[in-house]
Amino acid sequence: MTKKNAGSLDVVKFYLSGANDEDAPDAEVRVIDKNHYEITVNDNVYKGTVGELLQNNDVIIKVDSINSEAGNEFKLTYYSRYKAIANLQENLSVIDKGKDTGMLTLSLSGYDPVLIQKIVDNIASNYLAQNIARQAAQDAKSLDFLNEQLPKVRSDLDLAESKLNEYRKKSDSVDLTLEAKAVLDQIVNADNQLNELTFRESEISQLYTKEHPTYKALLEKRKTLQDEKNKLNKRVSAMPSTQQEILRLSRDVESGRAVYMQLLNRQQELSIAKSSAIGNVRIIDKAITQTKPIKPKRSL
Repeated sequence: MTKKNAGSLDVVKFYLSGANDEDAPDAEVRVIDKNHYEITVNDNVYKGTVGELLQNNDVIIKVDSINSEAGNEFKLTYYSRYKAIANLQENLSVIDKGKDTGMLTLSLSGYDPVLIQKIVDNIASNYLAQNIARQAAQDAKSLDFLNEQLPKVRSDLDLAESKLNEYRKKSDSVDLTLEAKAVLDQIVNADNQLNELTFRESEISQLYTKEHPTYKALLEKRKTLQDEKNKLNKRVSAMPSTQQEILRLSRDVESGRAVYMQLLNRQQELSIAKSSAIGNVRIIDKAITQTKPIKPKRSL
């Protein structure tokens, strides 16, 4: 939009029937008062009201506000959606603010300082809104998965407890030795940490590739825990068969209980997160315009 005199129009919708980027006629808007205007397209004059959609065979337009004196005229130039996006991409730059800072700087060049400031603020606001919506969708998806898994895990836990009780009855209430109990505690602890890593991986896999340092650290931690668990299993193999069996059954119960509690806690966390998603993006500063034009450069 270009203007011949001081003032501005807030045009939120504008379309010229049959127009294209190569042959789009200009439209002339003349201010009648703060609430009314008239627009001329193809020598046809139409009257419009602020806040209402004006639609006919020549034009579709909606003006949200008029900040101009009566009689002032404005020229509107129509661009297709594709052309408008191409123009924006050409004049918009997004730059990383330093290595691994996670901060981005948006810059937009244009002829109207007020308009480009508004566009940059809208881009940032839309990105924030999309980030929040995406986070809420991820939480909802994870919550659905947990809701499916909890009954299965509960069923597996009940079965493990039943098997342990049956074995104890059959074996005259045999208990674990102190050594076997210590090994059991270490195995269950390793299992718990491995389960935590599984939950963690499901989250970071949506943010990073396996080459990212955060993902690599998780995989290395998992390998360390798995190696530790393998060593513990070798110690179990050297125990008497009765101790091996009671330890195996006890491990199934203890690990099953831990997994079930982890899932319950995670379910509660996701339920809260889903209803109050804030995303992981923050707008640090509102857009500001430079006091002096960056183009054209004056020759010295």
